[in-house]
Amino acid sequence: MIRIEEHTLQSIGENEYRRYFEESFGLYDETHIPCNIILVLDDNLVVGFASWYIHNAVTMYLQCIGFVNNTKKRYSYFCEAIKFLEGKGVSIMGVMYNDNKTGIIWALRSGFKIIGTRALSSGSVLVEIIKEKQLWP
Repeated sequence: MIRIEEHTLQSIGENEYRRYFEESFGLYDETHIPCNIILVLDDNLVVGFASWYIHNAVTMYLQCIGFVNNTKKRYSYFCEAIKFLEGKGVSIMGVMYNDNKTGIIWALRSGFKIIGTRALSSGSVLVEIIKEKQLWP
């Protein structure tokens, strides 16, 4: 059974968060400071996580979302995490590297729109995405 738990860095501990990040992405980014954290659990095992913060009154910024690499149900976990975040009642925006084709496809399938791109001095390109929450009928 999949469930989502909400945490802060203090409630799960920096070392534990670092471990989740490294399992999902490899090297830990020392500049990455999570605000709000959700853990995705399946049968009480942590299989994924996301960190986010409130960007403004109507938008949250998804800093990262990652899953244990050997997990076969990653797309299901992604959808559950996004559904949980949508329950916050605001739009969700974020960025991902343009070479993350799987992530871009998952985002588009779950209702995100591409709203722009940004070139980095390293030569990489970021794709900006948003899933807009309808604020009025």
